[in-house]
Amino acid sequence: MDELAAIEYERVRPFFQYIAYHRPAVFMVLDGILPARVFVDSREQPSVGLIVSDNCYLAGSMVNATFNTAFRSMLRIEVIPQKEHLFIFTFNEGWLDVLEELFGDNGIKRLIRTSFDFDPLRFRERHAGWRERMPAGYLVQRIDAQIAARVSGPVEIWGSIERFLAHGFGFCVIRDGRIVSNCQTVAVGDRRAEIGIGTGEAYRRQGLATLAGCAYLEHCLANDLQPEWQCYYNVASELLAEKLGFANKREMQVAYIHTPRGVQ
Repeated sequence: MDELAAIEYERVRPFFQYIAYHRPAVFMVLDGILPARVFVDSREQPSVGLIVSDNCYLAGSMVNATFNTAFRSMLRIEVIPQKEHLFIFTFNEGWLDVLEELFGDNGIKRLIRTSFDFDPLRFRERHAGWRERMPAGYLVQRIDAQIAARVSGPVEIWGSIERFLAHGFGFCVIRDGRIVSNCQTVAVGDRRAEIGIGTGEAYRRQGLATLAGCAYLEHCLANDLQPEWQCYYNVASELLAEKLGFANKREMQVAYIHTPRGVQ
């Protein structure tokens, strides 16, 4: 198993060129936005590509036993002990069965991840006057450096506030100086922007996440970015996605390994 330098990422790009899911997370690595580790089975004639960042992304042939053994060893020694939650996204039929054989001792299981497509017409029809629905005392503001230092995501996901501000974006709802809801990019790549959204518990069910989402989606439309929405077993998130104009709900299987803290 060969690890590629950043200047060699073009060797692995063909394996991910036509994937239907997780394009922002994959291409923000391949385009050099987010540091990660990228592997192939052979530099000269690769048949499989692996990206290891916050999660793992695996595409190509699953029949190379030498690569599979090296992949298993690397993940079990270097990755799994460092992560309480590890998701492995695959893009070729058959990989999930192979992963269950490789990581059965690690308690690997399959989760269902729900994905939606954004319908800009539906969004515009439903939320053309969203600013007029802003409750008194609240305001929507774009996330700047000061706000980014106060919310989770820019550092945890992007590695630094500077990288987030250079490549990502987000909007928050503020009341009396308190950030009560925010919607921000968790991945940006291939002209697509994956959404992460959250609201403080005391401020939920008041339409505030909708307002933050409207600002986010309006920015995407103005900047020729395709918004993406995905979630795990989250009815509230699915309902919000549909409210904001996402449609065509579909499901995919994802490999998941849970390593409780303190367990090696």
